[in-house]
Amino acid sequence: IVGNPRALAVHPTEWEKVVAATSTGLFLSEDGGEHFRRVAEGGEMLAATFDLDGRTLWLSAHDGRPRLGKYDLNLGTRSDVTIPVAPDDAILYIAQNSVVRNSYAIATHARNVFLSEDGGKSWRQIADRGQAVVQ
Repeated sequence: IVGNPRALAVHPTEWEKVVAATSTGLFLSEDGGEHFRRVAEGGEMLAATFDLDGRTLWLSAHDGRPRLGKYDLNLGTRSDVTIPVAPDDAILYIAQNSVVRNSYAIATHARNVFLSEDGGKSWRQIADRGQAVVQ
């Protein structure tokens, strides 16, 4: 692993798969952390989480602006997810609803929280600087 660790995530069913988000990239281990290989770069990686289905890895990065992406573990490809986060903010947490699996939440350094109920295609803000947003 290269860089300072920012986050760790463990696969939901295959314990030997571990990912580390660092200041220089995203690193995946398939042997319980003995060896890692870089799977993403492009700015400082800040958060990572495996989808509960175990096929997708969600990651956040900052390279002058916040980014959210998905990494397909089977294909080895990364795709960007459009987010409504301000350029001077950064995504620090990513969570998936365990019951409604198409529902995700992201939380930022500025304490803004966004919810997607369509797998990340659209987002609505539910907290603004730590205060609930009344819809």
